[in-house]
This record gives sequence, C-alpha cells and structure tokens, in this order.
Amino acid sequence: MDFAPDAGAPSYGMNSKASIKCTLVNGSSTIQEMISQPPLTFRDTADGVMIVNTAAGPLGGDRLELSVTVGDGATLNLGGVAAAIALPGASGTGRSESTIEIRLGQNSTLIWEPQPMILATGAHHKQMINIFADKASTFIYGDTYQFGRHLEDTGRIEQVVRIFIDGEESLIQSMDINPAEDWLEAFTLQGSRSFSSYMAYGVEISNDSEFTEFNLENGVYLYQRIGNYISPQLAVKV
Repeated sequence: MDFAPDAGAPSYGMNSKASIKCTLVNGSSTIQEMISQPPLTFRDTADGVMIVNTAAGPLGGDRLELSVTVGDGATLNLGGVAAAIALPGASGTGRSESTIEIRLGQNSTLIWEPQPMILATGAHHKQMINIFADKASTFIYGDTYQFGRHLEDTGRIEQVVRIFIDGEESLIQSMDINPAEDWLEAFTLQGSRSFSSYMAYGVEISNDSEFTEFNLENGVYLYQRIGNYISPQLAVKV
C-alpha cells in the first residue's frame, strides 16, 4: 500500500532525506549517525534528539524521507521543538508526501512524540509510516493533527501506518481527513479540530483516562484523543 507518485504533478517541491541511527556503545546509547537535510534537521539535547523544522512546510510538491534505526539494547527519545504547518504549494505542485521508516533491534526502545501538524486550508499531505520492530523491542509513536488554523477549514491528510513485529505484519491502519467531505462527521470528531493517535508496543501510559484505548492484539495498543493536545505519560513495561 505504498503511495503512488502524484500523477501528472511536476516536482517543484523540496526533496529531502534525513536519517538517525542510535546504537549501544559500552553500555550507553550513542548517536552513531545523524544526517539532516532541511526541513528535517536534528539537534541532540539533554532531553533527547529533537527535530527542528528548518524550512516552512511541508509544502505541496515536497517529498520527505526519514529513516530511524535503534540498535540492539539502545534507547532513543525523539521529539520536536515546534509544530509543523502543512501548506499548499504553488499551482500544479500537487500534494506533499513523507515516508518514515523505523527499525528497532532486540531490547531497543524508541519514544517518539512529534509535535502537532497543522493542516492549513488547501494543503494535501500523504504520510506513510513503516515500523519494523523486534519482538523484544519497546516503542511508542504518535501523531497529533490540528485541522486548520483559526477560523479556517482543514487541509487534507492521508496516513497509512504499518507495524511489523519480527517480520510479520501486525497492524495496518489508514485514515483520510478530506475537507471535500463532511470530515467532522465522517471521522466522528464531535466538532473537535484536534486529534491525537499513539501506537505503543511493550509500554502502557499512566494517564490513559485522557485517551480512548484499543487493544490491537499482538501486543500493540492504540491510544487516541479527540480534543486538546495532551502528552501521554509512560508507565511500566507490559
């Protein structure tokens, strides 16, 4: 279910590839590789690695690729410093696209909590997330979307998440928020303009009363929230 290229749309946007690799060295998690390319720029901080948006967007026509690898026994905390804003590009540029590939080794841990993405009117963003996890790994990955800026209609977001545990596909989930449809009603957003979704494997969250929890089997849990953004608080390993 990979996204097909936007047929007929010339590539006027930005093509960006970034990657980060964390490994265990002498008992400590170490950033072995960190390759940034605007707008995907990494900063190593005391709180973990932060993604800094060093260019506007994603804009229509942009093609972004991000690779994250956490080696055996290593732990990576990955976050962001500010919200991103998906914006329409110039006429004829088509949609923007991003592909995120995450690979987790044995006994590795990834805690990834991106900052919200604001979907401005006229934007159309497609996002593919592939997570390849070892059975003994632990992760939480989430997204929050803000549907439009103040007093404006939302842009469009299409997302597909696939999770593989020990090489077997454990989950495939897709969503499409389309302003051309009755998106508030169709997605049961109850009039809200914000939606968060976190997928967890090997961890639980202590503030689960703030979220709707789904057991997706194979050890994968889904936590969703309609309304104001709240960060999940990690609890104990399942």
